[in-house]
Amino acid sequence: MSCYNNIGEFREALLEYLNSEKQYIEEDIKENNALPDTEKIEKGLLIDSVIVAEGEFPYYNLKVSENNTKLRPGDAIILRGGKHKIRAKVVENTDDVVSVEIQKELSSDESYRLEVSETVLLDSIISLTETIADGGTGAHWVRMLAGIDEPRENGFSKIVPRHPIDYGHLNTEQRVAVENTLKRPSLYCIQGPPGTGKTDVLSAIARAYADDQRPKEVLVLSNTHQAVNNALNKIREQGDDLHITKIGEPLKAEGLDDTIYQYPTFREYLRGRKKRTSNRDIVGMTFHAAVVNLGLRDSSFCPAVAIVDEASLMPFVFGVLLGIFGCSTTILIGDDRQMPSIFHEKLVNNPFSVSLFENVSHRFEKLKTVFTTTYRMNDEITQFVSSRFYEPYGIRLVASDYSHDRSMHLKSHHEDERIRLALSDRPSIVSLDVSEHDCWEDYNQEEAAFIASLVKEALVCGLRAEDIAVVTPYRRQVKTIRENVKAILKEEDNIPLIDTVERMQGQSVEMVILSMSITNSAYYEQQSSFILEPHRLNVMISRAKCKVVLIGKYNEEV
Repeated sequence: MSCYNNIGEFREALLEYLNSEKQYIEEDIKENNALPDTEKIEKGLLIDSVIVAEGEFPYYNLKVSENNTKLRPGDAIILRGGKHKIRAKVVENTDDVVSVEIQKELSSDESYRLEVSETVLLDSIISLTETIADGGTGAHWVRMLAGIDEPRENGFSKIVPRHPIDYGHLNTEQRVAVENTLKRPSLYCIQGPPGTGKTDVLSAIARAYADDQRPKEVLVLSNTHQAVNNALNKIREQGDDLHITKIGEPLKAEGLDDTIYQYPTFREYLRGRKKRTSNRDIVGMTFHAAVVNLGLRDSSFCPAVAIVDEASLMPFVFGVLLGIFGCSTTILIGDDRQMPSIFHEKLVNNPFSVSLFENVSHRFEKLKTVFTTTYRMNDEITQFVSSRFYEPYGIRLVASDYSHDRSMHLKSHHEDERIRLALSDRPSIVSLDVSEHDCWEDYNQEEAAFIASLVKEALVCGLRAEDIAVVTPYRRQVKTIRENVKAILKEEDNIPLIDTVERMQGQSVEMVILSMSITNSAYYEQQSSFILEPHRLNVMISRAKCKVVLIGKYNEEV
């Protein structure tokens, strides 16, 4: 990325990029609106027929037909019935039921079309970027990212917590990272490969700042509500002495600890804050919420530190705005060897199309700690992940004493030798080709049927559904596997997580089953760069504690 002569030049380059991205997204939405219904259904933009299964105003469970959507709680949708257009929010999304919160009563006698609301979420980003100026809030941060200034290795007075930090559960690398961030540098990066305790360190840093002799307010950010919820939960686990708050509508608080304060809007939080005498606050929200609440509006909340979790998912052009939130220190926690930021295909070769974490962690190596000890994966899986995804970049992972010898300890007597091997303690990584035909592309009925039998036997042998994750690159294969698993299990059995890799980030299970799907050689040639993309493979495989079962014709390529 180029270095810039001044902030104005850098700002204009950022705005050119953002406005191009906005234009491309608007063009995509226009093209999607013109698609026939069959293609909209396939792309997950439409469910052609939904009916009210149960519920009463304002909450309903909708029975759906083919569901390829990736809707999450809080996402906006439109229901069309007759001449009515009704806006709703998703409460839960499963294969066959979408639960919604809605502002108008629905009829159980009517069929509706469910449309996914596609929106461009760049207007507030662009507006805040336009305010960037020399001498403005966060100017040092912007000048640093523009290549004009260097980071400060030590900032304001060092953080000295009133109570000793509990380092007992942290290893040497983790402890060094915490201690370095308390010196209050303008920037610090923590790279945490799978299972290396990133969230434990985030918790220790947040608590130390909030417990300083002069208590500091702490901002916890991420791109997704779920990541923010997970981070706040980990902070709460370490004690109930701090005031922890999540900003966001209730539908986005899934899994959030009940003792964490929740405010649907930032203004409501500020009103509640005025009633308290002490403001040792740790506040979590998504980055987009912070752009509006801390960037575009005046606020009495003045965080000393911003801790950005999953910073490798944050685009660089977004990260430039972090300084405007007023923090003297910004701590980026992520891993650029796992899932990367997503950029529009027309901009992938632009130098701005890089994650914030990848950009600054490579530029400022002296302000970075890399964790190398994993507490999730056993030794065999750790060596596999290390050799393929980290050692080419100078990082060698090791399994901790805690996880080194992990195994599932199952005893299977299944008639299929392949299933017995898949559920055995060793080897921890098993590769199987169960397909007899070379016709399969983005779905594979033979693999799906085998996986269903494997899941059933795993449950019989004592694994819980939540101990298993089945992951595949293709939505059609997700649907095929789900249908087969449901067909073979009893009604009372829970269904394991079966999804694409995007749902796997942050997950941790005993066994991962990876379905590659493709057996057609011509289709494989077209798709190999996608299914063998190392960031995606890393996430798929490294979620497993004890066992990885690779199912596919081309597993030797993994």
